[in-house]
Parts: sequence; structure tokens; C-alpha cells
Amino acid sequence: MRIPEDISIIGMDCDEDANPHLSTINVDIIKIGAIAEKIITDLLEHRAVTKQHIHIDSLLLDRGSITKPNNAG
Repeated sequence: MRIPEDISIIGMDCDEDANPHLSTINVDIIKIGAIAEKIITDLLEHRAVTKQHIHIDSLLLDRGSITKPNNAG
């Protein structure tokens, strides 16, 4: 099997020095941690926590392990 000719492989927050070089989705883990800390602190201090939608940006780093789908069935 050949990558990416036969199959695409993608990682999550992969190190740029990883071998093989995997395309990866990077997210802002510092922002995720800060939001989680605020929610946990509010819960521990008995403050109201409301349901909310939180948007965290992500970035695709294409390192050659993904390709467009082949729709040739």
C-alpha cells in the first residue's frame, strides 16, 4: 500500500520531526486548557455554568500523507 496514492493518513498534533512525515491537524491546546480551567473553576466555586458552543481554530498542515478522494468507485 502506498501513501498517499492508495490511502491517506492524517494525525492530530503530530510533531514536525515525526517519521514518516504525517499531515496533521493542529489545535490550540493552550486555549482548550484555559477554557477547561475556567469551567472547572466555576463548577468548584458553585458558579452557574451554562451550555455554550466554543470555537477553537484548527490548522491543516499538509506534509504529503493525504490526497483528494478518488471517486472512481
